[in-house]
Amino acid sequence: MEKGKSKRLSPLHLKIFSVTGIIFILIPVSIFALWIYSANTETTQADSVEISNSYFPDFLQGRFDTIILSPTISDIAIILAIIGLKLPGKIRQNINLVILKVGSLLIFLNPFSMM
Repeated sequence: MEKGKSKRLSPLHLKIFSVTGIIFILIPVSIFALWIYSANTETTQADSVEISNSYFPDFLQGRFDTIILSPTISDIAIILAIIGLKLPGKIRQNINLVILKVGSLLIFLNPFSMM
């Protein structure tokens, strides 16, 4: 490869990044949706936390496990969506923009789930 030239990703690789970004953003969206569901059960805060933790496996039932996991996976999805923005086609670019917006929103809403 010549000096100064960067390697370009093929459209197949860009599609893989985009689909992987969709899969990755679904994880924090489902975590947040489960938290909203458990918080709306009209019980105490401790009961809501217990209900929310019951949906996760044992290794994710620690106090800060999902709070750390959600923004980390959102960051990965945002990075994959930024790479996927190079895809041709308006629909694919819009999907990646939605991933960017939802991922950013989840990162900003994450501190509120700690309360």
